[in-house]
Amino acid sequence: MNLMKVILFFMFLLGIGCKAYKNNIEITGENSDFIENAIFDFSKSSLFKNGFVFQLRVEKVNEDTILVTIIEGGENKYLYSNLKNIDENNLPSRCLELDNKLFVWRDDAYKINKKIFDLLMKYNLLQDDEGGMVLLPDSAIDDSKKGADYFFCIRNSKIYKRIISNKGHVPIPVIKCE
Repeated sequence: MNLMKVILFFMFLLGIGCKAYKNNIEITGENSDFIENAIFDFSKSSLFKNGFVFQLRVEKVNEDTILVTIIEGGENKYLYSNLKNIDENNLPSRCLELDNKLFVWRDDAYKINKKIFDLLMKYNLLQDDEGGMVLLPDSAIDDSKKGADYFFCIRNSKIYKRIISNKGHVPIPVIKCE
């Protein structure tokens, strides 16, 4: 039995486990490998176990590094107008539901659709702007909550460093890219 655990562990390290996971979550788009790997790693953390809704942000840090930030954000709402079409609202256009938890992010290459809108509603993330009377959505900031910053090598999404912190900005770590 212990030999089987060792074999599975090495298979995971070689990326076989990650590939199987990727096939299940089916993220597409420009930064899909980085997002998939960040979510896969994050789903094994205590932050995932203790949270409910997670917001992702992806940004290019420099010519060698992509940053994927994952923070818990279940109390924060997105403002929308029921007087507009769904795709005319400024809402996250991508999401992933995993183990009854939701990851949401914006992707300029995609427009929000009814399925994503319904998921945002299901997780109580939408607040009606009441015909333009509400200008800012309800939000809650808890500085004690930690998030995860994933710094990826642009040329290889399997090479990364994770920093868990409750600071808004963390220094860019040194990553040995190929």
